[in-house]
Amino acid sequence: MVIYTEWSKALLEDRHCGALSALACQGPPTPKPPCESPTCPTIACTKKPQFFKMLPDGISTYLEYPKIHGIWGETDSRAFLFSFPNDTRNFQDSMSACCAIGLKLLSLYQSMTYDIVGSVFKQGSGDTSVFWTSGTDAGCEDYFGYCSTNRLAREESRWKENQPDNANGSENCLALEIKSGVALLQDENCDKKFRYICEGRLKNGMEIVKKECALTFNISDNEIDVMYNFSMFTPSEKCFLKCFGEGADLFVNGRLLEEKIFAQFNVLAAGDIDRLMDMYSTLNYCSNLTRGMDECDKISRMIKCGRDNSPDVVQSLISSLENSIAPAPLILPPTEAVCPTFKCVTMDYRKQAIDAVLNYSNNFKLLGDSGKVTFMCGKKFFMIYTTPELWTVPALYEKCCAYGMRLMTVETLEKFQCVSQGIITFGGPDVYFPVAASRLGAIDKPKWCYSNKPLDPVLVAYLANNTDPLNYLIMMNFYNHSTFAPIIAGHPYSNNIACLSWKYNSRYWTSGIRTDSSNTSFRWCSTDKNVSKELWAGAQPDNVNGTENCAQMVIYTEWSKALLEDRHCGALSALACQVAYLDFLRG
Repeated sequence: MVIYTEWSKALLEDRHCGALSALACQGPPTPKPPCESPTCPTIACTKKPQFFKMLPDGISTYLEYPKIHGIWGETDSRAFLFSFPNDTRNFQDSMSACCAIGLKLLSLYQSMTYDIVGSVFKQGSGDTSVFWTSGTDAGCEDYFGYCSTNRLAREESRWKENQPDNANGSENCLALEIKSGVALLQDENCDKKFRYICEGRLKNGMEIVKKECALTFNISDNEIDVMYNFSMFTPSEKCFLKCFGEGADLFVNGRLLEEKIFAQFNVLAAGDIDRLMDMYSTLNYCSNLTRGMDECDKISRMIKCGRDNSPDVVQSLISSLENSIAPAPLILPPTEAVCPTFKCVTMDYRKQAIDAVLNYSNNFKLLGDSGKVTFMCGKKFFMIYTTPELWTVPALYEKCCAYGMRLMTVETLEKFQCVSQGIITFGGPDVYFPVAASRLGAIDKPKWCYSNKPLDPVLVAYLANNTDPLNYLIMMNFYNHSTFAPIIAGHPYSNNIACLSWKYNSRYWTSGIRTDSSNTSFRWCSTDKNVSKELWAGAQPDNVNGTENCAQMVIYTEWSKALLEDRHCGALSALACQVAYLDFLRG
């Protein structure tokens, strides 16, 4: 049985009886259990496109005029928007207003947020006001939770005196009064109109989560470094581990997210059934064995159990989750270069193969990848033979991730010179290596994507003469002397550039249409250009029965190709839309 949540349907498929899967049991009806969490309003949390401007990658967007939406405050990793004093709304409309600008209505499941919001408001917005948060106990009286993050309100929630009181039995939503920098909760009728606070992350990643949790529970960097080797934890360390586990999406409301962890195990096992069963056995044992006095105690016991029984599994899981955390979505106009969003999944068999290479290898091959493995500057490098125009920018990062490696970074002049000398014999004048740096959205402020550090001024000088915003991908050439070269991402364009992002062999309508029924001439309606003959599949267009006047794109993922066929314009098919910067099927 396959559950399709987006369609609210359950359908059947036939599978080999030996395949691994979850199971569904049935029995007599059971009494409805007592509620444990509130019911949040059903709204479509979508951004309003008219508020946003797109960057040259055709993907990233940012709020074009942020100051028209409210009063902004920022920390190192978060942005907060306080609505203007005359912008008051009810609870549900406040949620929609935040969604419209790519943010979420405030959640206060972490105690440090009270201090952050109170301080930011006092510094930039005013002295006293009441704001909606995303908290509610609708449908589950006295069990408050935050709808924006699906987190329950904690015991350490900070309430105004004599709150919550559920006056008149109709106060089911949480508002926050900020007075002289002190933020306290109160319950209110959800239909009342108050100002509202939206929040969003400016930075993501394990280090950001670790820093915020350490600040909340007063844990030093030294204590964090040695914590993993200890068998006993202080109360503060237990709660730090809970905070960190929730930030990494391992736990929510004290519950282990087994479904997400099992999905990660499937990726890490890479088809090895024995390894998958070993991982699941540890997960099952630790999640059922551990009990604690509170959430902090329970979660720290689970982590200790996993570490004691399968330390390699726990380490692989943490590394996988750390790599899979996507960069925070862009909110405000960029003040520095924007790096690509990509999914970093390490495949164990690829990592093991590259780890096994202990000496220089001139001809490393694995499942279609071939290149050189070399050692220099204290690191191992795998230089893959490929053609850059056949890859999207995120795919460059993902390819390195598959081997447990990172796209090349040369943050210092010393490393730049060291790498230059080491690779000088590799490639020729036309061979360029993409590096993990970007100029997207801020041509004059390029940065390294893994560390967020700016490029050295000497390296920036190589890029100074090229100010085209399309040329945001940075590459290096090591022929004779090292040079940096900004190039247009994916240039020269190829009709195969996006094939790797398609999961299935599929057909899609394009804007191509026949211009003369007596010949094979087609034009793109979107650009009014002729369709190149090279884009057609073999024996196409064939105009069967003289009725096939529209061009359809066929994705062949096994060949990484997209080719055209002519079809009857009334045939049903999916469609492919494009943006101006990714016109990869141009004539």
